[in-house]
Amino acid sequence: AIEAGTQTVNIYYYLSAFLAESSRFAAAGQVARQGLEVFPQDASLHYQLAVIYERLDDRKQALLEMEQVLLVEPQNPDALNFIAYHYAELGENLDQALVQARMALEKKQTSYIYDTLGWIYYRMQRYDEARDYLEKAVELAPADPLIQDHLGDVYAAQQRWEEAEKTYRKSLELDKTSTTVDAKLQLLIKDHSTR
Repeated sequence: AIEAGTQTVNIYYYLSAFLAESSRFAAAGQVARQGLEVFPQDASLHYQLAVIYERLDDRKQALLEMEQVLLVEPQNPDALNFIAYHYAELGENLDQALVQARMALEKKQTSYIYDTLGWIYYRMQRYDEARDYLEKAVELAPADPLIQDHLGDVYAAQQRWEEAEKTYRKSLELDKTSTTVDAKLQLLIKDHSTR
């Protein structure tokens, strides 16, 4: 359709998404960029390109694209959440990240936004608030190993050793390849065995 001259946002978006789902990220990015040449103010194409950059481990470019999304749609909850989580991971700009994550949650109540809020509070060492948001995230997405890992970190920070161990075990059950979680679990067992 693109080669035939059909020019709609959806064609670029869905072709890019299809290529990305097939792990053809370079081609997916090229299609999204072509679409942005024709539709430079389309938030969905900027968002798609950001996701592709993230999958390619280019967080800097992903962040720049998410900022473009917010220029077009200042209240876009997924872009707000992405940027907030980025800063939470770095442990930087946490006050700004908290504002953005709260704005995102007002628009969309999903496990990953609750997780972001919990992770920001964890980074701020506000563990009770972190636990509240992460327990809600786990309730919404119990099969997400990263959310389980984050909740385990909060329990460990609160010296709730039994809950931390149980949560790390659940995270490892969901993602057996996580050497990071396994290392946390082994250290916890060594120093604070609950068995």
